[in-house]
Amino acid sequence: MNNNEILIVGATPTGLSLALALHHHGVNCRIIDGNSGPANTSKAIFVNARTLEVCDAMGFVEPMVALGQQIKEIKLYSEDKLLNHADFSGIESKFNFLLTLPQAQIEQLLLDQLHQKNIVVEWNTSVQSIQDVEDKVNLVCTQQGKSQQITAKWVVGCDGYNSQVRDLSQFEYQCYSLPQKFVVADVEIEGNINKNEISVAFSSKGVLLFAPLKKLFRVFIEVSNDGHFCNVDQLTISDLNCIIQERFKSGLNIVAINWQSSFKLHECLADKFKKGRIFLAGDAAHSHSPGDGQGLNTGIQDAWGLSWMLAHVVKNQANKELLDLYNSERRGIANNILKRSGGLNKIASTNNKFLQLLRNFGVGGILNIEIVRNKIANSVAQTDICYMNSSLLNSNQVLYQNKNRHPENKNGWLLLSKDIITESDLPKFVTIEQNSINWSDQALCLIRPDGYIAMYADSLFEVTSFFLENQIHG
Repeated sequence: MNNNEILIVGATPTGLSLALALHHHGVNCRIIDGNSGPANTSKAIFVNARTLEVCDAMGFVEPMVALGQQIKEIKLYSEDKLLNHADFSGIESKFNFLLTLPQAQIEQLLLDQLHQKNIVVEWNTSVQSIQDVEDKVNLVCTQQGKSQQITAKWVVGCDGYNSQVRDLSQFEYQCYSLPQKFVVADVEIEGNINKNEISVAFSSKGVLLFAPLKKLFRVFIEVSNDGHFCNVDQLTISDLNCIIQERFKSGLNIVAINWQSSFKLHECLADKFKKGRIFLAGDAAHSHSPGDGQGLNTGIQDAWGLSWMLAHVVKNQANKELLDLYNSERRGIANNILKRSGGLNKIASTNNKFLQLLRNFGVGGILNIEIVRNKIANSVAQTDICYMNSSLLNSNQVLYQNKNRHPENKNGWLLLSKDIITESDLPKFVTIEQNSINWSDQALCLIRPDGYIAMYADSLFEVTSFFLENQIHG
């Protein structure tokens, strides 16, 4: 298979994950990046349960968990008053926790995995032009200062917020700037603070968030409503301690700053994630606040969702129209996550006195309701995703059965059957496994390669028809 069958532009967590996922599904690719090497700093640190399930399917979740810090609980304060707390035990996954691990370390882990599979990132290679012509994509790139032409059948832009692939291919990228400004810092803290929990403190001058890392703490400080610091991009140790004592009154003391940066909130979404033979994934397709912990996770899951579809088409196991479903499935999810996280950011950062009282009252009461607490936890963990209105998933059945995925499926299509099946007209790549399916009354359960449940059935004819209708064959 030609290594230029699939070209990935951008060695971001999304791009690196896509290369690994394609290899997992038996497909080669080429990956390029305009930078000289991987970054050593980053704003993203949160890895949720669904992403850990994806890493588990690809075989490297154990080193990831070992590198990171497991978070079991979140505590919410109004200055020094504890409003409520919520643990993550209600997350419907064996990874019922939130992992903190800086993006730079995630990227290095992914690069190590690629190295073991003899997949090498071509650094210092930037895209100058891109043209989609019928059955191929022609690119002009600069590599080590020299111009070269690259041809690929499929190109995936994973090159981040300032995506060259997106801009050169003339995708529309709608961005909304929000008034919130944050300073983020990795610090050493003295005082009584738990390494297994996130602390969030609401204040009229802005929200504070403390997230434990393996050795340090990541602190997010909103400064947009703070008259002393709203125009400051860098804070001193004295500044940080002043802010913490004023807003949190916790007795905590910052003793060292290892790294810091500042950012303003932007919510961005491309008008489509696929145009012809060119795809967008990760921050090239959608941009989130680093504080909400959704951007990196959504990007890795974009890669996981696209990889198996591309693998089917490249292996001639499906018509290329299958790839159109990547756009409808993943853009819909990204749009929903942006709306939800944007709403939460506005509630957390409001300087309206009445809304602050309403927020604190709601937090103080609503998290005491277990079903609400678990729903929020699974939403943050992205374990509640269901691809509504996709022809590759019977959402009515999935919602009725209240089970959306089977993460134990780690490779290819899987048909669970309560009875022994000796022969069938199913595609050869479908694995059949006898299983009690104790969560359903129906005899058969079909699992997609990405682990999501596609359908339930009582006859093999229904399952065979599903593949025929979606033009998946083999």
